[in-house]
Amino acid sequence: MPVPARHAAALVLAALLGAAGCSVTSTPESGTGIPAHLPAPDPHGAYTPEDAARAAAFAEWAGGTAHPDWAGAVARVKAVQVVEAGDEQHIHLHTTLPRAEGGSPPAGTAEVLAAYGEWPQRPAGAVLVGVFDGDGRRVGSAGVAPR
Repeated sequence: MPVPARHAAALVLAALLGAAGCSVTSTPESGTGIPAHLPAPDPHGAYTPEDAARAAAFAEWAGGTAHPDWAGAVARVKAVQVVEAGDEQHIHLHTTLPRAEGGSPPAGTAEVLAAYGEWPQRPAGAVLVGVFDGDGRRVGSAGVAPR
């Protein structure tokens, strides 16, 4: 039975994420170092203008790649926040992604993580990345190899 093109693209993306050591999850995992929620009452209020500028640079880069699905998803990133965690850097990607029903990550989560893993301007020491939806809930996380 032939696989529809949109499903084939999703399968290829999932395989690439798996090969790169990335994972997309909608449930908090203990020990990841990435919080399950951003602080309330204003979950997206903790980032700086530098974090917003980083997101703009990320979106500009994604728009110039050969992956049009990355550009649309990365355009929803409001801030790329670098959080020092001991000897590591963790990245919090603040987005306007909608809250997903049924506990699955919203559309665009995997694309944001895949694009971030390839972004040449990401901090060299970043190893854990978390994607947060518009409500401040973590909807995805990935491990990326340090550069």
